[in-house]
Amino acid sequence: MKRAQAIPRRFLICSVLLATFGGCHPGPAHDPGSPSLEGAVRPEWGPPQAGDSAPSFELPVVGGGTFRLSSLKGSWVFLHFTASWCPFCDAEIAHLGEVAKAYESRGVKVVVVDVKEPLAHWAKYAAEHVSPSVVDLHDSTGATAARYAPPRMQPSFQDRAEVVLDSSLLVDRQGTIRLFVMPDSAHFDPTFKGVCRELDRLLAAEAIR
Repeated sequence: MKRAQAIPRRFLICSVLLATFGGCHPGPAHDPGSPSLEGAVRPEWGPPQAGDSAPSFELPVVGGGTFRLSSLKGSWVFLHFTASWCPFCDAEIAHLGEVAKAYESRGVKVVVVDVKEPLAHWAKYAAEHVSPSVVDLHDSTGATAARYAPPRMQPSFQDRAEVVLDSSLLVDRQGTIRLFVMPDSAHFDPTFKGVCRELDRLLAAEAIR
């Protein structure tokens, strides 16, 4: 119970609703020839979208130091927004480490951003659950998460940082978003198989250019 009590109740309610309803509407069905998956951000929701530059940010690294997204130019980035109290996120967190290890040799960095939890609480959770192969960041105010929230996605959420909880993005070596997927409980897979298939496709396309 302590984990849920550390966060306002409305955060828990909003997170569960977002995961349950897949971000208001299901995304387009996956087409192997396009960067789309169930839960993909829809154009009518507004930016950022696949094809846009990933919003820049600078955040503290849990354990010390500062991270800038621009520092990973030249690498692919798997970016995931999370919180320890979210049951969907909790099921996924160990698998992020597996993804990081599997793709490290292919120039992919996995970055996880904790949204609006007390740092001491998140750091304790991260020490037990976040792999050292994952770049572990803390967004104390939610300002970075809010920058990634499409304006017409979940418009009823006054706190825009809530919108992107449990979302994942693939950002290419030039800093362009190539995939942006929101929670979709109907197709939930904590191992990120769908995102990894899309990453494999993008890496393969890059290799033949």
